[in-house]
Amino acid sequence: MTPGLLSGSSGPARPGKRPCAGKSGIASPAACRASGSLRCLPRPIERSISTTEEGDRLLVRLRHAFAEIAAATEELDERRARPTGIVKIIMPRIAYRDLMELLLPNFHAAYPDVVLEIHLDDAITDIVSEGYDIGLRLGEYLNPETVAFPVGPTLRQIAVASPAYVAAHGTPSHPRDLANHLCINWRPHRGDAPYAWEFSKDDEQIIVAVRGPLT
Repeated sequence: MTPGLLSGSSGPARPGKRPCAGKSGIASPAACRASGSLRCLPRPIERSISTTEEGDRLLVRLRHAFAEIAAATEELDERRARPTGIVKIIMPRIAYRDLMELLLPNFHAAYPDVVLEIHLDDAITDIVSEGYDIGLRLGEYLNPETVAFPVGPTLRQIAVASPAYVAAHGTPSHPRDLANHLCINWRPHRGDAPYAWEFSKDDEQIIVAVRGPLT
């Protein structure tokens, strides 16, 4: 075998081709790349690494800490994959009755480690200052800067009266007649004016400020 040629080559190097080796017989990477079909393998260097006596003592003391770090990291990964914790929600009673109550069984089945702390309040509450995570309310009472999305269909309200009231006071023929009837008011927030009743027919919009003995 010609000195400097890798095993597996046939015969001496062709004219104009530099063999894959330097003068010392050790393969040169540049020469290897130029040789085309030849493949140079670097000679492995054997090294032995061991800790000192001080390192062994340090490892013994830190082994428990490393195990705690690994356990904490694993627990954090599990929590990221499975939602847990308490979610504080405030909503009016009608939202709980017509929407939330129907969703609770499926929600708890899907997220067993999430605790819902639900507060029912028909008043308009500042969600952020009161420490709530989520709030449900009628869209017309949203702060313009609030990030919100609809969670149910558009609600339609109707005016009703008991048979006894109609027998005693008659039936109003137009929404404006309600101003002369005894109605139940609702105040959305302490200090605000009572809610004005809203009616619509075709393109006509009517707002009536009703009065009555109960708010």
